[in-house]
Amino acid sequence: MGTWGYGIKENDTSFDVVETFYEKYNDGMEPKAIHQAILNDFEDSLKDIDDCDNVLLPLAQCLWEICALDDDMLAKVRERIESGGDIEVKRSLGADDDFLKKRAAALKKLLTKISVPKDKPKQRKKLLKKIQPLNEGDIFSVKLNDNIWTIAQLCNLFTLNERYSQYTLAFFNYKFESATEVLAVISTINLKNPIAIFTLNRPPLKYEQLSLVGKREIFYENAPDFKKDISSSLGMYKNCSTDFESILSAFFGLLPWDCFGVDDYIDKKLIDGVEKRNDVKFMKDFSTEELKSLLSPDNFKLKQLLKHEDCSKGT
Repeated sequence: MGTWGYGIKENDTSFDVVETFYEKYNDGMEPKAIHQAILNDFEDSLKDIDDCDNVLLPLAQCLWEICALDDDMLAKVRERIESGGDIEVKRSLGADDDFLKKRAAALKKLLTKISVPKDKPKQRKKLLKKIQPLNEGDIFSVKLNDNIWTIAQLCNLFTLNERYSQYTLAFFNYKFESATEVLAVISTINLKNPIAIFTLNRPPLKYEQLSLVGKREIFYENAPDFKKDISSSLGMYKNCSTDFESILSAFFGLLPWDCFGVDDYIDKKLIDGVEKRNDVKFMKDFSTEELKSLLSPDNFKLKQLLKHEDCSKGT
């Protein structure tokens, strides 16, 4: 933990917090998710009384700069500053009176500033997207809509040459309301029983719905030999790539389970033994207008329904 000044960001840990925060912010991550990610990434520092303020204070300043500082976080910072806790830590680490005086002034300035909400959030910087190397075991949050998220894991990476790779992911029966909830449990959640395994149509990070959030060991109790179903020549699971979005949407009740050309289409895509959720829905559970907004005009089941309704009106 190196310190080179009395300022809020003039410390190795604080510098890393700010750098990590804005990497995620400029990459498009939502503020609540960034907040949780910082708490996860700097968990050890937060547990260390000598280092915790070096996370808490710059994190609060960054959140304020993007208009995302909530009352709870502000209260924590106020308590640390007004109680003199930060100053006592610096004193115990050998800081002299001149340093402590300047540090106290910097803390007072910080608290005054962040106590008044900022008018406009700091703009995100448009960065050239780096090609991020992926590895087997990587965990992704999967955004199905603004209110439903789930989890996937890269369980097989097949690379034939620089121009040909196949990515196979395992998907799980977990339903979250935000990316923040995903990040909060990513290190402890049970990932031994996926609901399905699919080879994607393109690299994971080319999907807007997928965000890399961590890494875990791969071991599936309900599919221990899944790699035997991956082609040694093409790298595809069961020799095909799959549109995971529509299948997951049906599994989590966003699309009708029976809206596909074959009634048991979803059942056949799931790992043996995986059961339907209690909140799945069928064609009958949606109004015609809802179905028209959810399904393609070329959807066979929708066309059948509309034809039946037209016939009924004509009789």
